[in-house]
Amino acid sequence: MDGVPAVDRDTANRIMLDRHQDTLTQRREDLQRQIRALVDDDTATVAQVERLRGQLHEVDTKLARLDLNERKLTSLGDRGLLLGIDPAGDGRVIISVGNPDTARHTAVWVPGLGTDLGSTDGNVNRVLNLQREADKATRGVDGDVATIMWLGYDAPETDGSVVTSTRSRQGAAALDSFVNGLRATHGGGDYHLTAVGHSYGSTVVAEAALGGEQPGNPRGLAVDDIVTAGSPGMHTSSASDLNIDAQHVWAGSAENDLVANFANVPAATVRYVSPLAAAGIEGIDMVHGASPHEPSFGANQYVVDTSGHSDYWEYDENGEATESLRNQAKVVAGRYDEVGLEHEASWE
Repeated sequence: MDGVPAVDRDTANRIMLDRHQDTLTQRREDLQRQIRALVDDDTATVAQVERLRGQLHEVDTKLARLDLNERKLTSLGDRGLLLGIDPAGDGRVIISVGNPDTARHTAVWVPGLGTDLGSTDGNVNRVLNLQREADKATRGVDGDVATIMWLGYDAPETDGSVVTSTRSRQGAAALDSFVNGLRATHGGGDYHLTAVGHSYGSTVVAEAALGGEQPGNPRGLAVDDIVTAGSPGMHTSSASDLNIDAQHVWAGSAENDLVANFANVPAATVRYVSPLAAAGIEGIDMVHGASPHEPSFGANQYVVDTSGHSDYWEYDENGEATESLRNQAKVVAGRYDEVGLEHEASWE
């Protein structure tokens, strides 16, 4: 549905959500009837019953995840727009906080490792925090900023998929189409778009930005800024390869973020020290390329004061926005001169 106005897209996807829930509910009832019949059948085998119970568990899991997404949307009220939903596999979902067709600034937040439909609550909280702080930073009217949690691809699991390019390339094509759709449906006037990649999501953003291998996308991703947090690498050694001015590439890494420290590790070493690399390791020197957090990469290194891999968008114990959150919000709002930097990108 890329290229369809956000409000219309929301209406259609809420209908689809209801249909998915109805279909799964009917499937659950059918399975429950079949299980009861087998239990009462003296000729039935344990294997037959267990097979159906396994299917029932899968249906229950999908239903629970859809219900979670519905509750999260309800909690957002009028601010929440459902731009995509699909329960197949681990599931895909796109939820916007604010209307990207009317906002002056929109951030598309791309999650990474281990993300599925069951991750929506925490991920939407992160983009909600980002929207709140970026809206403050614009110093304008409410609604100047929309932030989108974009799980429009099959994120890697804690297996060999996390150290290969397959899923990032698949996600890149979908992300490119989505961003082009945002450009097409915007109501007019200045429009500032930022792609924010968390973890492996930054690799997806990079693949889309590199562009050359994506059909119909020879010039990269149609965004004004690229922000990474906890990136394992971006399949290039230089910000200048991302088809965007390096001064509009921003990288952040918590000191004890193990995923970010994964960048720059030779593939042979990863294969030796990690069972995650047992399958499908790329035939390259580095698993996902040079670390964007190193000065040599040429990106702005924004200040991060959080710890671990997932706290880049949190508030501190006093309810104040962390510097990591504030700095990313400043980028989303286009307040570049207010971003706290560890290292500034080359202006050459």
